[in-house]
Amino acid sequence: MHAPISVGLIGSQFISAIHAESLQHCPQAVLAAVASPTAGNAQALAERFGIRCALTDYRELLARPGRPIFGSREREGCDSASP
Repeated sequence: MHAPISVGLIGSQFISAIHAESLQHCPQAVLAAVASPTAGNAQALAERFGIRCALTDYRELLARPGRPIFGSREREGCDSASP
């Protein structure tokens, strides 16, 4: 069996929590980092899902080698799925 894939999340709110929950059921993946401009949100998601690294700059996450990234576009007060 291969080593798990290390995954990083960009975003720390609703959709990212759904991604994190789903990835916990995938033994081939391990959540290694989350990036959000709001440090408290990144830290809260990291604590909730056992993510080792909480960052405030997505570029720092993207600069890490060998890590698939999931991103989410979250908007407060959005009542439509269209951009």
